[in-house]
Amino acid sequence: MTSPSRALSRRNRVTAVIRRGNLIDLNEKLSSSVSLSKEVSDLIDRIVSDLCFSPGKGLRGRFREV
Repeated sequence: MTSPSRALSRRNRVTAVIRRGNLIDLNEKLSSSVSLSKEVSDLIDRIVSDLCFSPGKGLRGRFREV
C-alpha cells in the first residue's frame, strides 16, 4: 500500500483551481482515498474553512506541493 505522504505528494503535483462548489468534495475525496494523519486532516479542514468562509478573500485557491 502507498504511504499517505507519497499518495498526497502525488496528488499535489497537479495545481488545482478550487471553486466553492467542490471544496468540500475535494476534502472528502482526499480523506476517503488515503488514510490521513489527524494533523493533515485538520490542515485540509482549516484550508477549506478559510477559503469558504473568510470575508474579503477570493473563493479560488491553489493547492501546490510544498
